[in-house]
Amino acid sequence: EVFFAARAAAAAHAMAVVGVVSKGFSNLSTSASKPFAEGGAGSSVPRDSFFRAMSLSLSAIRPLGRYAEVRQKVLMLLHRMADTLAEQLVTFLQPALPQLLSYCDAKEVSEVVTLLNQLVLKLKAKLQGPISLLVPQLTAAIFALVAQLDAALAASSSADSPAGAPQSDDAREGRG
Repeated sequence: EVFFAARAAAAAHAMAVVGVVSKGFSNLSTSASKPFAEGGAGSSVPRDSFFRAMSLSLSAIRPLGRYAEVRQKVLMLLHRMADTLAEQLVTFLQPALPQLLSYCDAKEVSEVVTLLNQLVLKLKAKLQGPISLLVPQLTAAIFALVAQLDAALAASSSADSPAGAPQSDDAREGRG
């Protein structure tokens, strides 16, 4: 377990570094036809590098996805790559989203929804097909979280008061 925790910390650090470096680049997915001075011909090297870094980062989810810091850095990198890789990022989402959502907590699922919203606003019609494939997975993750929260709420309310006992407004609303 210590070995995997150390690997998770190293992977999270590497993803953070890629995220920081990517801030110096904007949409590289459409710039290959521009001259070097306009961010074009020379940009295939950073684009390919970011593409490879994204592949490696997402491959870390399977063995290290149970570590929150890895999931957080993957989500951060996905957000950064939405600006850097744009429509090329969609190719990563279909295989990676189920793995990522299988480990996510409520806050991270919210981040995935925000990421998809960011992509839809940026790419609009280009995402219609790919996003429609991701919606069922995302919906299932949201409903699984709602079920967990419902079960936790039911367990906590049954532990707080005996069954059938009357409750005050404060107790019923969680203020007491």
